[in-house]
Amino acid sequence: MQNQLILEWRSLAFEINFELLNVNGEILQKGIIPAFEFKKYFDTSDFPAGVYILKAMGNSTLLFTKKFTKIQ
Repeated sequence: MQNQLILEWRSLAFEINFELLNVNGEILQKGIIPAFEFKKYFDTSDFPAGVYILKAMGNSTLLFTKKFTKIQ
């Protein structure tokens, strides 16, 4: 699917706080993924081509960071 980032993981028993940032560190999207959900869709249709970073925190701990590139 174009203009969509799909993130999947094992279901966790706690909420995940996420931030989607551009390479300048500006937060483009942020929110909370409820406990026991295992998939999140991010709409990237308004994003220009470039490199972006997704950060996820859970239980006050950094769970992961993922870098992705959107190609126009």
